[in-house]
Amino acid sequence: MRSGRPPPPRDDPCAEPGTSISPHWDPPPSSDAPPSASVLRRRTARTLAQGGSTAQARRAGRSRCACVAQEKSLRAQWAPGCERGKMAEPVSKSVLFVCLGEPTGSSPILAFPKGRGNICRSPIAEAVFRKLVTEQNLSDDWRIDSAATSTYEIGNPPDYRGQNCMRKHGIPMTHVARQVTKEDFATFDYILCMDESNLRDLNRKSNQIKNCKAKIELLGSYDPQKQLIIEDPYYGNESDFETVYQQCVRCCRAFLEKAC
Repeated sequence: MRSGRPPPPRDDPCAEPGTSISPHWDPPPSSDAPPSASVLRRRTARTLAQGGSTAQARRAGRSRCACVAQEKSLRAQWAPGCERGKMAEPVSKSVLFVCLGEPTGSSPILAFPKGRGNICRSPIAEAVFRKLVTEQNLSDDWRIDSAATSTYEIGNPPDYRGQNCMRKHGIPMTHVARQVTKEDFATFDYILCMDESNLRDLNRKSNQIKNCKAKIELLGSYDPQKQLIIEDPYYGNESDFETVYQQCVRCCRAFLEKAC
């Protein structure tokens, strides 16, 4: 017998010998009458809230299945870093990365320049940001995508040079090019673009959306090295794609720090 407390009951398969009980844990009543279900629920919740284990909670008189179920329910309501006993607000953030190559004309209907897009810079930024949130175990907290302000490359994979660059850095890239939609402005928290032309196009389009909630910014505005514009590498070579990658790493890391 350990000093200070009796050993756990022999018929309790969930008991953990040697595990200390929370000082606020209420022992089962000494009378033969079993406690009510509401009393047991309160004891279980308090034990779990104060960091107790499922086995400790079970000693309050509840079955193992009931303890495990309630533990999962309670833990799911607490975010990391929150005070015990305080419910966490649902966390859901979203970011859309947008780019476009050199415009070759304009469309009065869409108010977007025509040209290629969403095959070079924005899918690189998307892939980099996905990797960062995955490394920090924040994947469930973020909705991440990329798009273009044109229709030219819809359905196409990222540029092969960008894919080679991502492969070299061990980052998966599976995006299929798409165009920005009206819903994007209403559902994304952030729309981060690559250059001033993108920024003008997006701001003009957002003025046509009544319920626009997205904060539209240059991704380069987060660059600690103050390189505001992420240049289009399409007419360049492998080293230009590497430059884009390095810029995206710096900017995405700084953006994630600020957004969290």
